[in-house]
Amino acid sequence: MVASKNSIHALDPARALRVAVRRNDADKSAKIVDWLLEEVPLLWDERSHPTVKMRVVRGPVGPANDGLAFELDDATHAVTRVRQPDAVAKLSRGDRVVMVDGAPLARPLREVIEPESVAELAVWKRAAMATCRRRLAQRALDAALVEAGRCGSGPAASLVVASLLRASASPAHRDAAGLGALEWAARRGESDVVDQLLRAGVDVDGAAAVKKPPYTALQLAVMGGRAAAARALLEARADPAVRAEGRQLIHLAALAPSPPELLQLLLMGGDDGAEQSVSATTSSGWTPLFLAVGADNLPVTKTLLTLGCTPMDTARGRGLLHHAAACGAAAVAAWLCDEFKAQLPLDGRDSKGRTPLHAAAAHGRLAVLRALLGRGASPIAQQPDGRAPLALAADAECRLLLGAAEKQWRREKGRLLLELAAAGRWEQLRTLHRAGLGLGARDERGFTALHHAAAADRPKTVLYLLQSADGDALSTALTSDADAQAAWSAEQLAPENGAAKPLLRAYVGGGDGRRKVLEQAKALVLRG
Repeated sequence: MVASKNSIHALDPARALRVAVRRNDADKSAKIVDWLLEEVPLLWDERSHPTVKMRVVRGPVGPANDGLAFELDDATHAVTRVRQPDAVAKLSRGDRVVMVDGAPLARPLREVIEPESVAELAVWKRAAMATCRRRLAQRALDAALVEAGRCGSGPAASLVVASLLRASASPAHRDAAGLGALEWAARRGESDVVDQLLRAGVDVDGAAAVKKPPYTALQLAVMGGRAAAARALLEARADPAVRAEGRQLIHLAALAPSPPELLQLLLMGGDDGAEQSVSATTSSGWTPLFLAVGADNLPVTKTLLTLGCTPMDTARGRGLLHHAAACGAAAVAAWLCDEFKAQLPLDGRDSKGRTPLHAAAAHGRLAVLRALLGRGASPIAQQPDGRAPLALAADAECRLLLGAAEKQWRREKGRLLLELAAAGRWEQLRTLHRAGLGLGARDERGFTALHHAAAADRPKTVLYLLQSADGDALSTALTSDADAQAAWSAEQLAPENGAAKPLLRAYVGGGDGRRKVLEQAKALVLRG
């Protein structure tokens, strides 16, 4: 039991020590430790604290002599000086007299023992008191060591830890979460503290802990991106094969702010490395690269792509861009689009026939939608069931963005469609059409694509347009249908001596003429 004393560390020494440690105050920490182990006042209890019995004689009292062979502090009854060692061989400086003739000592000893008399003393030995102090202080010391690992930083933390270890604080002690000083220091990358604890013989994997930690020190170092701490732990033979929720160390590093040197350390074999693999999969089937991409961890994504991974890697039917889109990894998605345009097309398909825009829309990833649309992804691309990204979006903001993008895309691509028709570039026009763009766009004069192709005498483009599902509507469309003043059909705009005029006339006339035109058109499409 600790007696009351007018000081903060006497009132709550464990808390005072933790506060000093948390503040990296090495001097104050050392003073509190010394006070706990050497000076803290103790209350004696005859049931739990053994004593040494001894007989003493109080001699004649003189002017400068109280007749005792030793001196006591009147307040604490502790021996401050032994005058005649031969007379009290069992007594040492620092011992406490707690009983005299079977009664507790409550007054100065000279008032209890008469001069020239013999008394039997019960003495609480200094060594026994030191054992008691250590027992009382142990929990405070152990908790302070964990606090040093959790909060300490820099050279001051090393001094604090050294002081606590000298005082026999246990490196095996753990907090309520099951983490000890080593785990905390490794997580925070305090390499000097990690080295001190390893030299103190701490269980590097926590296998012998009463309460098994949720993660080993090595796992925590990797999760914190701490290369130096991870290297020290590997050199101390920490187990590199340990898994957490089906994830190896390389997977944990992929989710962390891991510098290149940590990833290289984990992939390196031999005594200094962990022999991990960039192709290792979690229990869910994800590789480190896909974990980094999904976490929008751009620095690690870049590093892994220089350490054996490729932008063409796939996992669970997804490519990197699709995975980034589905996970909402906007920074990684934007970088992949810019860096690997050829390998990762914006409108590429996954194993389910979806584009990255479909994946982002289905998962409500607004930032990714903006990144993909800003780089030219098609908002009208259809997945196998015919649905565009807008049809998959449940989030209101995503729907607004995709709806506006679809309208803008149709306007811009509609203008391009008319330009391609006028230029006779029917194969590019076909690409737009197959991408989901309808053929009914008109310009300010009411011209359709067929009007432009006919007026410019582009027979191949005319054939492609006529064989489409919109062929009938285009052949009968008039410019006045779009509120133009004149009412021109495509046939009327075609030059009389051109190749497009007879094709349009035969198609509009129906019968065998139309059949022959369609056969010619289909042959053109097949050849193209």
